[in-house]
Amino acid sequence: MRTAVAITTLLVLAACASAPTLTPRQYLDETTAATLTVAAEPWIFTPEVGASGAIASDRRARDFLTLYAVDVNRQGQHRQYLAALHAVPPLEWSAEAVPTLTLKFSGEEMTLPRPVSDGRSLGIAQPIAPAYTLASKWWFYTVDKTALQRLAASRELAATFSAENKSLGYSLWRDAGAQVTELTAVLP
Repeated sequence: MRTAVAITTLLVLAACASAPTLTPRQYLDETTAATLTVAAEPWIFTPEVGASGAIASDRRARDFLTLYAVDVNRQGQHRQYLAALHAVPPLEWSAEAVPTLTLKFSGEEMTLPRPVSDGRSLGIAQPIAPAYTLASKWWFYTVDKTALQRLAASRELAATFSAENKSLGYSLWRDAGAQVTELTAVLP
């Protein structure tokens, strides 16, 4: 009996100590017939904390910005996107608000072009991941392999989501640089 308990304990500890998955997941979007390759884990950002050390509101405290690196292959034509899942859009933004995403890293700033909210037009009909709240909204920003590589190599990543003269700052909570590096390694 003691041996069984010892072996079980060792197996549980080994499972807890295992490295996170780096291999990108690949699947066929059955609606659009596009092959999607998605980084194994996303970058997750939390709201920046104000000078007082507090977050402005309870609603803002539940806000997350999650960025998934995605490659969409439509008949050999590869396009890369950052799929942004915004958990709690501000009440001040209208339903038609189109946010700009600015990423700050390694002393640089990258403002991504106007996003697309309809993933189906890009080849992404099914959600990349489950949404956190009913108010969650997806935005798809066009990037390229080089931009993904630069972001993956950065260790100082921050984001700003801006629309209708309202900017929201985010600090990196979970880094996905290693997973995005693995994604870019399999891209043509």
